[in-house]
Amino acid sequence: MRRSGSSNTKLDSGAYSRYAGPVTVTRTNGHCIDLGGGEDIGGLWAGRSVEGVHCG
Repeated sequence: MRRSGSSNTKLDSGAYSRYAGPVTVTRTNGHCIDLGGGEDIGGLWAGRSVEGVHCG
């Protein structure tokens, strides 16, 4: 996750069997954020990313 237009990406990566907790990005007032996520299920990767959401 990152503020749109920024190269400073916040990650919460690793092999988790449960909820890994939140990832936060600060100083987003007046900006949009980009986010993405994915999952590896036995070698099959499924992921999604969206850009320019939750603007304000």
